[in-house]
Amino acid sequence: MGAKITVLLPTYNRATTFLPDAIASVLTQTYKNFELIVGDNCSTDNTEEFVKSFKDKRIKYFKAKENTGTPNTFINKASRTVKSKYIAFLDDDARFFPKHLEMLIAKAEEGYRICHCYAINSYIDSHFNVSEQLIRGKDFDRSSFIAGGAYYNYIDQSDILLDRKAFIEFGGIREDAGYQDYAIVAKLCMKHDVGVVTEILTEHLIHKIDSDYTADPKNNILRINIF
Repeated sequence: MGAKITVLLPTYNRATTFLPDAIASVLTQTYKNFELIVGDNCSTDNTEEFVKSFKDKRIKYFKAKENTGTPNTFINKASRTVKSKYIAFLDDDARFFPKHLEMLIAKAEEGYRICHCYAINSYIDSHFNVSEQLIRGKDFDRSSFIAGGAYYNYIDQSDILLDRKAFIEFGGIREDAGYQDYAIVAKLCMKHDVGVVTEILTEHLIHKIDSDYTADPKNNILRINIF
């Protein structure tokens, strides 16, 4: 059956827009040994009702007690609670292609503690029409990745599969860190080689349709504190 993967999906108020496609993309994976944990950051829509409508036992729902303005709290808590060997991430406005988990875990089983895949950015308008697409990905070079910083990062957290114990060993993500994708890769790559899958396995929707992870601007953390 293969090692178990926990997919962490943080969300906020997207039950009628992006979340259905995100969840569906996990359920249609060719790799079946996974669990999906949806972390709800105090949504005010019907997110809870929607997620709990699924009868698949692999889907679990967690709701924060208050809006934290960042997915970091959920990611850190979930990664320490689950027992899976691997962790994958999925933004609620992104989606996996069917072989996403299968191909990333195959790369990880070659001995990598962290892997990422190529991805495609789809730019959509208010009617969800795609106006432009951009392929994202290249061979990983540690020195240039670190030197480039978050502003030149080409790896999104939805492109990543990592060893859960390795993630915990470096302390997870700082609670006040922005650019979580860069933070995760930058910290892990200092100790471990990064495996690269050159197939496009993730689609990210670039849009201005709704707000981001928080409805409260004072909670929206955009700092680059990673260490």
